[in-house]
Amino acid sequence: MAVGRVMSMALVQNRGTTRRQKRKGAAIDNSKPDKEGVMKLLDWKIVGLSTGTFLSITYVLCVVYDLLFPEYAMYEVWLKLLPGFVWINWWSFLLGLVETFLYGIYTGLVFAPLYNFFNMRLSKVD
Repeated sequence: MAVGRVMSMALVQNRGTTRRQKRKGAAIDNSKPDKEGVMKLLDWKIVGLSTGTFLSITYVLCVVYDLLFPEYAMYEVWLKLLPGFVWINWWSFLLGLVETFLYGIYTGLVFAPLYNFFNMRLSKVD
């Protein structure tokens, strides 16, 4: 019974991948090295959106933590890191959320090209 579920889930996943490949063309698997052993290039948009989302979620969790445990609050750090942030009102919360997301975009914009540069340089050395 369990084997049948796993098999059917694998078939559904394979069908979804095939549809995506037909829509977008050939899918690129960045998680595996190519024939020469070189990893594929990182897309700064994907890295930036992932990092921005991660930082935004972390920001929300930290604000909730500060509200629940004010004796251990870290809002002084947010005051220094986020321009215009004031503890706490809705405008300040939304501003901090946008700023943390933009920090993530910036990280992707800087990190992905640096990774790609060193990945290409170092893979040629080996």
